[in-house]
Amino acid sequence: MIRKYIFTLLIFTFLFGCSSSDTIPGKRTTVTGSVSDQATRIYWLDTINDEPYQLTEKVSRGKLGWYDADYRWRSGVLRELLLTGQTLKNAQLVPLSVHIRYDTSGRAVYQKYRLDGDVLPLRTTELVTFAREATFSLESARTSAEAGVRFFQGYWSDGELTECETDKTKSLKFLPNFPRFVKQRLEMEDNFLAAVGSVGSERNLVSGIVALDDDGRDCIERPVIDFS
Repeated sequence: MIRKYIFTLLIFTFLFGCSSSDTIPGKRTTVTGSVSDQATRIYWLDTINDEPYQLTEKVSRGKLGWYDADYRWRSGVLRELLLTGQTLKNAQLVPLSVHIRYDTSGRAVYQKYRLDGDVLPLRTTELVTFAREATFSLESARTSAEAGVRFFQGYWSDGELTECETDKTKSLKFLPNFPRFVKQRLEMEDNFLAAVGSVGSERNLVSGIVALDDDGRDCIERPVIDFS
């Protein structure tokens, strides 16, 4: 199996499934996630001295759509929100993008909202909803990180997972109530697997599946959202 990993310099500085730091003093990045009936979420959480600095998330909501979002804080105050994806409108998925900037008091001072190609104003209630979503995502990422939940991914072959970022080969353990069809598929063919759980030096514990695909799929990278 031939695999090509192409990482930008930004992505190269992050190690999935563990904490890392770059040239900003005190900055740490933790990659975690969650899986539920409503959505699967991957979080890249940057903190400085345990205070939120930046949170990037990749969210899949099944038939309801998907989005990538980026939230940025300064001195504990949300200062910018960027979001792009697709959402359900009239039984069809249509493009969606949101860009909001906040002042030092947390008040929205700039907004740009596009839905299905149209530029629309955001009502006060919608601005509040987006700010609350940022808070929810931050709390969810922190809760998962503190519980030791990590996101990991790699290529499964012959009973072993070769991790995307480290190229380490590990075994996997599944929770007892894990769906049997997942185990059966892994036994039958080579796959790309993205999951959440705990990460060990030789074995990872899978508590939820983020993605299960053929081994031709590329590794999942941290989204970069730029509306400039």
